[in-house]
Amino acid sequence: MVHAQGNGAWGTIVPTLDGLQANNWLLRVQHFRDIVDSAILETAAPTTPTAPIQSTRSDSMSLKPQDVNFGSVAGATISAHTNAILQSLSENGNIPMPGVSFGLASIASCNIKLPGDIVVELPSISSVVALSRPGKPVQLGANYRGGSVSSGGQVFNLPSPVPVNFKIRLPADVSAPPYAVITFNEQVTTDQKGSPTLGPDGDYQYDPKATSGYINLVHITIQEEPQMADITVGHAAVIRDPAKTDRFTSQSASLPGYICSDFEIC
Repeated sequence: MVHAQGNGAWGTIVPTLDGLQANNWLLRVQHFRDIVDSAILETAAPTTPTAPIQSTRSDSMSLKPQDVNFGSVAGATISAHTNAILQSLSENGNIPMPGVSFGLASIASCNIKLPGDIVVELPSISSVVALSRPGKPVQLGANYRGGSVSSGGQVFNLPSPVPVNFKIRLPADVSAPPYAVITFNEQVTTDQKGSPTLGPDGDYQYDPKATSGYINLVHITIQEEPQMADITVGHAAVIRDPAKTDRFTSQSASLPGYICSDFEIC
């Protein structure tokens, strides 16, 4: 499914009575040549006509928003829930959890092809999760099992584990202007409108008390005139209003095992 996407880097914000929402996608491309804003396999809670709670593809699929080829991905699970959490990565069921906002994006493998002979490869299962529970700040986690970026005959392998907001600059020579910056495990805290939290200087600053935020498996920025093209792969975003949901703190259930084992969120 490919359709127009709205709003900022968090995703599409909608009014909700319970103060909870989630928005996730497999691929989103913005401002790339003739593509203004387009997404593939988007999920949302509350749902929209083009974004269900969960999208799963067990097969290999080409990533071609508006017929522009960005490579391929195999085995994708994109899941969004409010007042519940996905039971497991292998099942479609969920566990009721009042006051919880949850998002997950998981792929078995991907091969992303970009202009400038750039290839981003994640050869095995890679996933991101965003979780906000009553009485707790937002929790963002990623799980990579290898990966690399190649360009111009050079290969840059991902470290293990992948640090938060790990960047690869192309070209690597800092004396030359950057053509592309690729960020892995990108984690951003936001306010309840999906805007990044700011420090005293007005620039983005991580907020350890924030109850909302988003995470990207891969975030690519490419210098495409007349503006910067923006490509995200594996996006999970949640919003939770503590004024409406912290009353459910005493009702919090245990998290499913994969959340702790795969993402170290316990």
